[in-house]
Amino acid sequence: MREYDVIVVGSGVWGAATTWALAKRGYRVLGLDQYLPPHNKGSHGGETRLARLSNSSGEPIQLTIETLDLWRALGREVDQQILLETGTMFVGQAGSRWFDSTLENLAESPFDYELETPAKAMERIAGVKIMPNESVIWEPAGNVILVESAIKGLHLAARRLGAEFEFNRAVTDWTASPRGVKVATVESKYRAQKLVIAVGAFSETFLGLNLPLIVERQVVFNFPMIRDSHVLPSFYFAAPPGSEAAPSYGCSEPDGTYKVSIAGTGNCISPDEMTQNVTHAELERVQDVVMERLPILDKEPTKSMVCMWSEVSDGSWLLDKHPSYNNVIVGAGCNGRGFRYGAVIGEMLADLVEEKGSSVLNMFGMKRFDDY
Repeated sequence: MREYDVIVVGSGVWGAATTWALAKRGYRVLGLDQYLPPHNKGSHGGETRLARLSNSSGEPIQLTIETLDLWRALGREVDQQILLETGTMFVGQAGSRWFDSTLENLAESPFDYELETPAKAMERIAGVKIMPNESVIWEPAGNVILVESAIKGLHLAARRLGAEFEFNRAVTDWTASPRGVKVATVESKYRAQKLVIAVGAFSETFLGLNLPLIVERQVVFNFPMIRDSHVLPSFYFAAPPGSEAAPSYGCSEPDGTYKVSIAGTGNCISPDEMTQNVTHAELERVQDVVMERLPILDKEPTKSMVCMWSEVSDGSWLLDKHPSYNNVIVGAGCNGRGFRYGAVIGEMLADLVEEKGSSVLNMFGMKRFDDY
């Protein structure tokens, strides 16, 4: 039976970032994944993830600073471009929950931004439609994360520090006791002092903890430009005041197309039910956004991608020790912004392995729910 200091189950962005963080701290680490990441069977499917500087959801500004610093450091370490600076425009009306919280967050941050009129914003970016009663928050340093470079970069950086990965290895059993943990796959058995579980949408079935967690199907479409254009910034279009709906959003992709989606459609599924098949209704919802907001795009997509978001009931992340085992760490509820913060979440999960507490980590603990 092979032995390690820590085993990390799940090697998507959270698991891979945790493996890198632990390897930097000198631990012997094994990362396991039932698939070959990056893949289209979880939450990181597709080529990009938006990485704006602002935040509408209450995470501390320091986490944004730290995660972007870590992504930049990783890019330098593996000599790959991971962050692509495109700028970000957040469009909405005063009184919109998402728009107001974004503006408040930026006002408290060190990040550069401008509050623009529709006329000025459309002068800056031709081919985008903004309503007269809306305003635009312009973040010139907003980024897009390149998914494949990010995940493979995390694997490479961790390996260079001595970490090991085994892919296409589904875990069939795991046990924990005060003496350590044991993990089994069909092919092998492993032993370690501690275990980190970061399996995204599969958290509930893997852990069996009845977590306050839902899994939501998220569909994105890529649309070609009608005419040649420079790289468009990322966009968020907030729902009007009084609506709790999450913004629609889009960003430029490496192949020259533009990705568009609508967050939080409420299509909850079991992870085993996910397919890459999309419905006409799903396409029509996104086409409506394209025709209303982004006339620079052709309304017929070139491709689609389905992924899964796992989200905790209060919209935040779940980072904590397992309620029954002090040597098992759980990271769950990645949601839509979890990839952006993946690098710093890896550090926080590594802190939990080392039993380092903090007021920030306490924000994401299980004790905020009555059952735990």
